[in-house]
Amino acid sequence: MPSSRLQPLSEAERTELEAWLLEHAKSLPAPVRAALEQHQALCEGLRGSRHKLSQVLFELRRALGIIAASERRRQSGDPLGPLCNGKGARPKSERERLELDAEHLQTLRVWHKELAKRHGRKLKALRRKLMK
Repeated sequence: MPSSRLQPLSEAERTELEAWLLEHAKSLPAPVRAALEQHQALCEGLRGSRHKLSQVLFELRRALGIIAASERRRQSGDPLGPLCNGKGARPKSERERLELDAEHLQTLRVWHKELAKRHGRKLKALRRKLMK
């Protein structure tokens, strides 16, 4: 069975294709002619530039809803996000510092509690599988 991988056209094949399109353009239906012209323009625009190609692939993935794993992880939230106090400076008064620290510790406590629950559920599921 022949390989299903597409091979790029050589320069001679591109020239032959362009000549054929010029010769037969009037006999092609308008949508087919437009699609071939757009395809040819895209190929010419992307030729020789990996940066352009990666930009086009990124936009196509975005349009199709394909998200890279690294971008999906970003949406899960940063557990230390609330602890860094944004770009604000630490409060100067002792009481405000203590209140901020208490808030940070509460945030961490809740986050760790949720993490412990999640790991507990995973452990339970694994033990159930082991018992089967």
